[in-house]
Amino acid sequence: MMYSVEWSYDVEPAELILPLRVISNHCESLIESHCQDLVPFLFLCIEQCHTDVRLKAIQLVGQLIAKPFSLLFLSTLYNSCHTLYSADSFNGKRALPFLIPALYKRYYTLCFQDPVCCVRRQCSAVVGDLISLLGFESAFSLILQPLLELYQQSHNYHVRSNLLYCFENVINMEETFNHQEQLVPMKQLIIDELSDTIPNMRFIACKVIANTHHRYDHELKQESILRKLSSLTKDDDRDVQFYSTLAIKRVSEMSSSVGRNITSQSAYLVSEETPLTKYFARVPKIEEIEKPKLWINETMEKMTSVEDATNILRTFRKNHYFLNSKAISAFILNGLRLDVRKTVDAICDPEIALQPKESVLNVVRGKLRESGDGDYTDKLDRYLSSIKPEEPKEEVYTPYEHLRTVKPNADFYALEYTVDVKKDILGEQ
Repeated sequence: MMYSVEWSYDVEPAELILPLRVISNHCESLIESHCQDLVPFLFLCIEQCHTDVRLKAIQLVGQLIAKPFSLLFLSTLYNSCHTLYSADSFNGKRALPFLIPALYKRYYTLCFQDPVCCVRRQCSAVVGDLISLLGFESAFSLILQPLLELYQQSHNYHVRSNLLYCFENVINMEETFNHQEQLVPMKQLIIDELSDTIPNMRFIACKVIANTHHRYDHELKQESILRKLSSLTKDDDRDVQFYSTLAIKRVSEMSSSVGRNITSQSAYLVSEETPLTKYFARVPKIEEIEKPKLWINETMEKMTSVEDATNILRTFRKNHYFLNSKAISAFILNGLRLDVRKTVDAICDPEIALQPKESVLNVVRGKLRESGDGDYTDKLDRYLSSIKPEEPKEEVYTPYEHLRTVKPNADFYALEYTVDVKKDILGEQ
């Protein structure tokens, strides 16, 4: 049973020692059932001036954090700190220094070396919360420096590999964006791991570099990282070969497979459903920029004439450009508002060969029923019954070395073509 304590600074030390002893003996069950009450109680104990109470509470915090189930406690502890600080219900600046020895030093020396994998992973997962709680400067001396020392001293592969993932989380944090110079030793350590004798450490280092490359200086990429990654593409281990190639594509911002710069914009503009874009999807996104809407989709959404939109669709089919389902649905739904019969004519046009979704076809049938146009209903049914659904084919990836250089102001890209809409689609000179 959880002890009930009056939340007042006038509590006598003797009233707190006994509950602390009970918590120490039943910490696991109390964490599961009374975690929300336990954290404020510990803060109250740390706030006490009596030395025995304060030391016992700090010891108990370290004991709880060192347990395998510590993630629940740590999460509650972090959230409670924010709540209590904002409410000014106790002096956070006074209490936090007492938490630091048990919360960080004991937590990281024990849990990062725990034999249970999930406990080690928990440590990496919550490092961002702890840095946010302390602030970077304090966290650097209390958390990051001991972690770097632990990495250099440890000979355990499992401990060191988990620490690499932890360093990845630290480097990518928003709170560390303006402190990259202080993280140089951490980055250099990751680069050095590219030469580790253990294959798994080499490919993990490749993965970490691929995910943090945007935080490395350009000179460091060119002089050190790319040179080491290039040598790893010929490594004896296949995983190392794969992840080093992946990292090179991200770090160099160039695809050796297609011989051109690959951006998330160019991949998006083709279409999410073409083989080309599926090929690009295998290549990491290099630039994170605002993605413009696919031109054909936007045109169909803003169409004002069924005839003009039909001619555009016909030109697309003639040039073997891909018509995605969003563009087809937008054309039909907007066309029904403008002219139902002309829209049905376009659906049944064999030159365009639209294959709308069944839900969109149901809307068309509903419009025809409302208008009482039996002839066009029969026409639509005959056309749909005459076409056979395409059999799924095994996708074949073909080389795209012949692609032209991407032009930033081009309207969109369709397979091997850089398309000028006014000239190639609308026929303007």
